[in-house]
Amino acid sequence: MDEKMLLEFNSTRMAFLKWYFAGFIWIMAWIIARFGIAGISVPAIITPYLFLLPIIGLLHIVWAEISIRVNRFYISDQKITEKKGIFSINETYLQTDRIANYTVKQNVIEKLLDIGTIEIESVDGDDAPEILMSCVGEIGKIKALLDNQISATKYGGRAK
Repeated sequence: MDEKMLLEFNSTRMAFLKWYFAGFIWIMAWIIARFGIAGISVPAIITPYLFLLPIIGLLHIVWAEISIRVNRFYISDQKITEKKGIFSINETYLQTDRIANYTVKQNVIEKLLDIGTIEIESVDGDDAPEILMSCVGEIGKIKALLDNQISATKYGGRAK
């Protein structure tokens, strides 16, 4: 039987907001120091190194974008896949009939933004989650898919 892909996603940008904010701060520091905004003057000894500030800021932003794309998740009607890495790719597969349970973790802000972390455990019995979906969006949609997969497996039906 052919496998049907139900959902494909990765971590949200909201999860890396602190990296974007840090990059923005470094770039703003460069603008303020370079153009003397707000009456701030930079000592002459530091002036040749000011070009590093926006570079550091851009590196923070690039790091956030890379981090988002490193983890990729797939939910199909037969399995859940976690794909990690850029140069060396590690893939973890979990057949839907091997799912023991899953845990959704959200704080108050994450609930408002509909993001969170999902830990999926297999029936193998060890305490560590088999698949860890960190800082993913559309938690409600993912939970509904997982519930559908688990019930279809338990009751002998096919996932929708």
